[in-house]
Amino acid sequence: MTQPPRWQVHAIRYASAERTVHGNFLRPAGLADGPMRIDFFLWVAIGEEDGRAVVIDTGFNRASSARRDRVQLCDPRTALGAVQVDIDRVRDVVLTHMHYDHADNLAAFPVGPSISRDARCAMSLAPTWPTRGRTTSTRATMWGRRCGAVRRSAVLP
Repeated sequence: MTQPPRWQVHAIRYASAERTVHGNFLRPAGLADGPMRIDFFLWVAIGEEDGRAVVIDTGFNRASSARRDRVQLCDPRTALGAVQVDIDRVRDVVLTHMHYDHADNLAAFPVGPSISRDARCAMSLAPTWPTRGRTTSTRATMWGRRCGAVRRSAVLP
């Protein structure tokens, strides 16, 4: 019987933010408010047999970090280098969903397609929401037609 491939999975902290408990949780019932740091991670799975690197989410970039008062400790190239992964050789990027803290650095990966199960890609990559009285679903459809920002992405069924 053939054994499935084995992977090493790394979580690399690349950013953090000082917030409050109530700023980190939508419904902090029963939790006292106070300072609470939140950390942000890049994830990479490295095949033990062939060294293939699959990056899971790309994190946010310096511009997003500054706008949202986050402290970016390092860029994706430096973060991945910590586990001997050359960003220029990454062929696979999996985006779990299209929030800024998961997909903003897609452009930093010069090769290979990305894969996402989130067909609403443009909703989260759009810089601002056009309002004009439209509903969210209408806006999503409109932005969906302009999803060139993720032209390297494939959306899984």
